[in-house]
Amino acid sequence: MLSFIGTYVAMKGADQLPALVRKTEPKPLRIFMQDGTGDHIVPAEPYGTFYAESWQINNRVMYEALEYSGMTRSSRWGQRGTT
Repeated sequence: MLSFIGTYVAMKGADQLPALVRKTEPKPLRIFMQDGTGDHIVPAEPYGTFYAESWQINNRVMYEALEYSGMTRSSRWGQRGTT
């Protein structure tokens, strides 16, 4: 599975996905996630938007959930916007 700047933020309940991943048995998937530290960041809201939080932080939360559940995963975290 590929996840480029995954939307695991508070939009349509996607912020609940990491908790669901932690509760399920590992699946035979290989997961690659890619994101940048500047994705969806504007100077007035450095930690994300008031309605959706931070894409980059929530991508790391999802990665940690995958790690916790024992799924095979790898990632690439960039330093800019969309990578």
